[in-house]
Amino acid sequence: MTSLFEKPNGFVLALLVAGVAWWACSFSIKPYDERENEDRVAIAGLKAQINQAATTAQEIEKWKRNASETRSQIDRLEEDLPSRVMLPEKVTQHFASFGLEVSAVRLKAFQEEPGLHASTRGYWSVSMPLLKSDHKEAGVIRAVMEFERHHPFIKVVEFALQPTPDDSARQLVTLEVMALVRN
Repeated sequence: MTSLFEKPNGFVLALLVAGVAWWACSFSIKPYDERENEDRVAIAGLKAQINQAATTAQEIEKWKRNASETRSQIDRLEEDLPSRVMLPEKVTQHFASFGLEVSAVRLKAFQEEPGLHASTRGYWSVSMPLLKSDHKEAGVIRAVMEFERHHPFIKVVEFALQPTPDDSARQLVTLEVMALVRN
């Protein structure tokens, strides 16, 4: 007598093939569907990342353009800054246009200005004598206000109007001026 395994008969062989096929399908079809879904989710995630990267790249380009425009504006502003040697002349001319004589413009100090490579912050003291009889106090105050308005890089940080110790008929106007100037 022959065993079923020694000579395969058609029915057993078909049953065996059907069992292997069922077993293979149960392990391969379900995971294939799951992999397909996982792949779709992964592809959707990658598309979202690509869109985010494109948006980020556009924002970076926009920031680069803004930075370039800002740098150009800073360069133009630095070109408009008075030089260290021009400031005393500007002060003298401005106050002369109000009928005031500047007797002295003294440099007090220079201080490096961080972030502005071509600029320095300078401090000057400005003195103007006045006769009390001229009653120019209001004109001096107006001249100081106009000075700052016409020269945006120059600020008056201190203003003093005081009698001179040696001449009671005179007053002394003293300004402490801070200016951003070109190196």
